[in-house]
Amino acid sequence: MRVVAGLAGSVPLVAPPFPARPTMDRVREAIFSSLGDFVLGARVLDLFSGSGSFGLEALSRGAASAVLVESCKPCLEAMQKNIEKTKLVPRVEGVDVFSYLGRPVGAGAFDLVFADPPYKKRKEDPDYAGRLLGVEALVAALAEGGVFILETHVSWRLPEAGFWESIRQKRYGETSVWTLVKNG
Repeated sequence: MRVVAGLAGSVPLVAPPFPARPTMDRVREAIFSSLGDFVLGARVLDLFSGSGSFGLEALSRGAASAVLVESCKPCLEAMQKNIEKTKLVPRVEGVDVFSYLGRPVGAGAFDLVFADPPYKKRKEDPDYAGRLLGVEALVAALAEGGVFILETHVSWRLPEAGFWESIRQKRYGETSVWTLVKNG
């Protein structure tokens, strides 16, 4: 695992321990290629950030700022090592994603949101992606014209009605990457 491109391109990243599931470099590279210059100057929010790879990649590619939200202590330790290795400066919030979104985040505070919640693979698994899509504070935090990138297991389906509209979905093995915008 590494930063793919930009100022910190090719810097190897520390992966958090199992059960964390870091996004593969090729998937991150494809996501950022699809975003193109949209990342330049963007204010980024990285939810369920794990190693911090999405937020750090965005900063490396010219994002103005990044907030990384993660509550897992071993993930935070790996993230801190990655911040030191890349010499990039995100803001780290060591709290639960839903607690973070329960605070005043600010209307239109972010141009680009990444979320890679634990996958719902079985019926009994919590649906963090579905729960996240119902958080009105997240909708409000995304600026007009902003983009929300959501990573899920391929078996997960976007609810028909809601705050979000899918403008793109790509499959990479067992991973689906959804590009979402505000509905309406």
